[in-house]
Amino acid sequence: MIKFFRRIRQKLLSENRFSKYLVYAIGEIILVMVGILLALQVNTWNANREDREREALLIQQLHLEMQDNLEQFKTVQENISRLVNSGKEIVSVFPLNAKNVQEEPFQSNFLDFLYCPSFDPYQGTIKSIISSGNLNLIQNDQLRKLIVTWEDVVRDYKEEEQIAWEYGYEIMDWSTENFPNPNFVEPEWENANFRGLQSKMGEKINRYEYCIVGEDVKNLEKHIQNIIALTTPSKQ
Repeated sequence: MIKFFRRIRQKLLSENRFSKYLVYAIGEIILVMVGILLALQVNTWNANREDREREALLIQQLHLEMQDNLEQFKTVQENISRLVNSGKEIVSVFPLNAKNVQEEPFQSNFLDFLYCPSFDPYQGTIKSIISSGNLNLIQNDQLRKLIVTWEDVVRDYKEEEQIAWEYGYEIMDWSTENFPNPNFVEPEWENANFRGLQSKMGEKINRYEYCIVGEDVKNLEKHIQNIIALTTPSKQ
């Protein structure tokens, strides 16, 4: 093709048809520029297509991750509710003494109450989006904002959870000190400091109740649900 154009130029010059040569040369330049622009446009289309494919994959992975997180979150909330109910059952027989702790419901509820549920979300995809610079691939502004603020929302919830844990650890320490045998055998009942336990239990119940109905809990659940909604595949 290049040789073909070269022969045309040489023929026009040899025939002293300079004006036609000039028009031809300009046309050739325009043709080359159009070719370059078309090539650039094709490259842009290909890059955009690859970006949209990568975005679609990230959104799919993020959707699955948040579905797992929502399921785990609901399980943790159920466990916290069971913990709180067990604590209230114990509180209902206050003041505790060597007699009422011999009853099976107390022992069962007390062991349940020692449990400290924890929400540990899956974050591989969402952290990868931020750390790898792929956040710019996400076209939806609202989804980008939810991704950026995710860690702050989780941190706020975990702070409340940690406070509840600390009360739980104090109760575990009390249990170990007063009931070395997990079966609450005699004569441990007679010597236990039940008054100290009652105070610590009330504090733990209050903190875990906040982990069910508190503002940070609602924000976290709403955050997860919004990400799921925005990453749900549209129906064709």
